[in-house]
Amino acid sequence: MKRTLPHWLSYHARTNPESPALEFQGREWTYARLFTEVRAVAVNLREKGIDYGTRVAVLSRNHPTQIRIYHALTLLGAVIVPVNSKLTREEIRWQLDNAGCRYLCYHEELESQLPADILPGDMIPFRECEVFDPPPAQQDRLRLEITLEDICTLFYTSGTTGKPKGVTLTYRNFFMSAMASALNMGLLPTDNWLACLPLDHMGGFSILMRSLIYGTAVTLCEQFDPDTVRRHLSDSGITLISLVPTMLERLLSGESPITHQLRAVLLGGGPATPDLVECARRRELPVLRSYGMTETCSQIVTTPLRNPDTPPAASGKVLPFSSIKILNQKGAECPAGVTGEIVVSGPTIMEGYWRNPTATNSTIIQGWLHTGDYGHLDAAGYLYVEARREDLIVTGGENVSPEEVETAIRQTPGVRDVCVVGIPDPRWGEAVSAAVVPEPNAELDVETLRNSRYETLAPFKHPKHYLLVDAIPKTALGKPERYKLRRLIADSLG
Repeated sequence: MKRTLPHWLSYHARTNPESPALEFQGREWTYARLFTEVRAVAVNLREKGIDYGTRVAVLSRNHPTQIRIYHALTLLGAVIVPVNSKLTREEIRWQLDNAGCRYLCYHEELESQLPADILPGDMIPFRECEVFDPPPAQQDRLRLEITLEDICTLFYTSGTTGKPKGVTLTYRNFFMSAMASALNMGLLPTDNWLACLPLDHMGGFSILMRSLIYGTAVTLCEQFDPDTVRRHLSDSGITLISLVPTMLERLLSGESPITHQLRAVLLGGGPATPDLVECARRRELPVLRSYGMTETCSQIVTTPLRNPDTPPAASGKVLPFSSIKILNQKGAECPAGVTGEIVVSGPTIMEGYWRNPTATNSTIIQGWLHTGDYGHLDAAGYLYVEARREDLIVTGGENVSPEEVETAIRQTPGVRDVCVVGIPDPRWGEAVSAAVVPEPNAELDVETLRNSRYETLAPFKHPKHYLLVDAIPKTALGKPERYKLRRLIADSLG
């Protein structure tokens, strides 16, 4: 039986019309104003042919029109396909093809990133979405109820096998994630969440969805800038903020006190050192570590707000409604303190990978999502993450597939073999690094590799370090022994 709820935006526009919904660069939207504009955008998009189930890509840096389009697509029952604005044209084209997107809404400043082989009629610039006077007769065709089982978003996430996989998330996933977060952190009608993470990533998008479900405010930043964030924390009544470790480090880099009214700093998106957490707490920032992924609709493990003195190395406890286990190599559950694979279950787990049943069935087994990450639980139920998916690199909050980078480097003349790994980095969390085996007698050096243009890769995927080696160490089955290369490259950097 399908279950429906009143559309969250229309509900708050009706019951709390003057409550603040959005602020951006001095402009403010109440729920009533935001709903009026979103409804108009939805009518405009419907007239272009977008309807229930249509997969629509959205390419933009953080912007109010991006938010209006996201919400408008939910009023149509369309599927939102956020596109990372840092991707290359080829990467964008591949994702649109894989998702089967018929339409691409884009911010004009990113027009140069549009794939050349997309038909102009399918591309919708933001200026065509900013007409806010729809014909009244069209408004009653919008969907003012949400079916929880419907797909809301199709997010692409890098994994360990090269090409990104599309993660299908339903409205139920977002609703239950928001409920679990509220039970952990509490909820105030005056909450104002500062969104400085990209809205085309799960971390940023989930801020929009939670605040929409709660009926609270979002203050949007175009991008993360420490001075801008400090000013907002001091002047804008911000009570919640989400950061990745590199952002928190930059925020703490200044010596002046950070004035704020924060209830919580949600920290995720990559490994955070205990020293960083302790430093933030000494500066009186209420940091809540978290662990999650796109496949779990953001956080699934978080520090309890009522116990901010959680050990700084712990990621927290599993959130309400979900479960967590640690399994050994034989699939048996590990006792407290014993390391194994982290597996999770609950109502925030994705439906599966888009058009990829093989990957879905190997990841979700009997209702449990096998993360591929490793860690242990202590006797009190706190999770300690010890190693993420063996190959995946998280640099500055961005996921990078080593295989994808390796494929690009192999196109460089004189490269015989290559292996890409992540090296701990104080600024980026991990730095993409490559060990390269030259062809015999090839005139290949580090400078040549560093100056190579990998046009199929977004800049954040380009290696920051190269090391020429005689051979890539491999197992008896021919798999690269990446842990050895990590040590080798790290040692070469001193």
